[in-house]
Parts: sequence; C-alpha cells; structure tokens
Amino acid sequence: MSCVVIALKERWQFLDLCMKSLNQHCIDTAFNFYKMALTRHLTRGRKNAHVIAACVYITCRTESTPHLLIDFSDVLQICVYELGRTYLRLSQALCINIPSMVETRTGADMRQARAKTNKLGQALASVS
Repeated sequence: MSCVVIALKERWQFLDLCMKSLNQHCIDTAFNFYKMALTRHLTRGRKNAHVIAACVYITCRTESTPHLLIDFSDVLQICVYELGRTYLRLSQALCINIPSMVETRTGADMRQARAKTNKLGQALASVS
C-alpha cells in the first residue's frame, strides 16, 4: 500500500484525535509531522498510537500549548519513557527545533491542561 493511501487513512484518525482540544492549524501540523515520519520510514517497529501521540506532542511543544508528555502517557496507559523515546527519535530524525519548557505551571493551569489532555487522550485511546 502506498504511503499516500496510508497517510489519507491516518488523516481521519488525526481528526478524531485532535478535534476536541486542538485547532485546525495544530491538527494539520501534527499530520504533516506524521507524513514526514511515514515517508522516512520512522514508523516501522513502533506502535501507531505512540507515533501519533509523539507527533501531536511535537506540535504541542512547537505551538506552546499546555500539554505534557506525562499527560499523554497517563491517558494512553503506556510508559512515559517509551513515549519519550519515540518523541525524541522523531524530533531528532525530522530535525525539528523544539523550544524548551521553562515556564512553570500554576495549579489552575495544570488542572486546565489535564482536562484538555484527557479529552485528547480519550480520542487517542479510541485510535489504538
């Protein structure tokens, strides 16, 4: 099956995954990261949910949305280190310059981010 056909199928999973907590620009960016990973064969040997979550997390980091990697890990019930390894390999292989997270969160910010990530994670769980 060609990469384009696979990418089109995955597009619908991204839409289901992201519609509730990310805007259209972020959805398109995450899907573009996924297509780049797919064409460079970076998805081989990795679970689809991990690659999708890593692409969405890369987008969250580049767009400065309030989501943490551990939030995705909690919702998907997977090891944060495994998800982090996938995230690092994708970001390094795709040469994506990711800004550091230097600001601290207040309790209200964390509750709001957790609620958004739970919605995002529930959609991710339905994908896998």
